[in-house]
Amino acid sequence: MDEYRLLKKKLQKEKEGSHPTKRVLIRTISEVMISVILLLVGLIVTRNTTWKNEVYKYIYQDNISFKQLEAAYEKYFGKLLPTKEEEKDKDEVVVAEKMEYEKQEEIENGVRLIVKKDSVITAVESGLVIFVGEKEGYGTTLVLEQVDGVEAWYVGVDTKDLKIYDYVEKASIIGTSKEEKVDFYFKKNGEVIDYKNYVF
Repeated sequence: MDEYRLLKKKLQKEKEGSHPTKRVLIRTISEVMISVILLLVGLIVTRNTTWKNEVYKYIYQDNISFKQLEAAYEKYFGKLLPTKEEEKDKDEVVVAEKMEYEKQEEIENGVRLIVKKDSVITAVESGLVIFVGEKEGYGTTLVLEQVDGVEAWYVGVDTKDLKIYDYVEKASIIGTSKEEKVDFYFKKNGEVIDYKNYVF
């Protein structure tokens, strides 16, 4: 009888001892399967140009908000962008008194400033550069995600020195006009905002 109890205890211990191993094995297999699935989805998306364009548009053009990313980053890791006190030690930012233009014209979803060619263009508000380059239907475009979460689109500005993720101070020079006009658009969450909220 004692041998039976000892054998039963031994089998029970072996059974209990195998459970953690099984759990680790199952977890490892699950992680490998998830990785394989994500890899396959990534390959499918990159091979299919329609899906690739949709993913690109969703991530890079429409919905990514650096204001939300900054808030999440600060919550877990601290400040992403330097504070005013930290900026004091850096070189002074070139600031123009006021952007000069001859007149302004209301255009669909924005405003056009009539300027002289190579006029200095300044940032309407501080923000992070999230796009620099050619946008279909607009031409040469600089997009700033302002500190208030609004996207400011500057169309027709030559911005040789700015690149993505550069931080720009309000009223600092961002470039010069390529032609005798510069268009401004303001958007928040994909919706157009009235340009009159900003002083020109």
